[in-house]
Amino acid sequence: MAKFLKSRPLLFAASLFAAVAFAGPTLAAVTNPYPVELESVLTKYNIDKENIRSQRTLVKYTDDNDGQRIAGYDTYIKFEDCKGYLRIFQHRFGRVEQVLSLIHI
Repeated sequence: MAKFLKSRPLLFAASLFAAVAFAGPTLAAVTNPYPVELESVLTKYNIDKENIRSQRTLVKYTDDNDGQRIAGYDTYIKFEDCKGYLRIFQHRFGRVEQVLSLIHI
């Protein structure tokens, strides 16, 4: 097999690229489509927006018989005054399912 691949590096590179390209992402960074629900979490836990260092939302995909579809959203909020972050799980229609506070030690 190694001899075959050495003699055909372009074929190997093309097949490797195709395998990676068609595998499809399971997470992709986006702007959260449900900011009202995130705002309600920040209000509920008395989080000051001035204390937020960064916020990133990832789309979670799932595979079913019809192809890939959005399963939900994970939003990570990092703060200025601590090493931890807040992780907010949302259903694909925006409902907040779980809020986790994770602390880095």
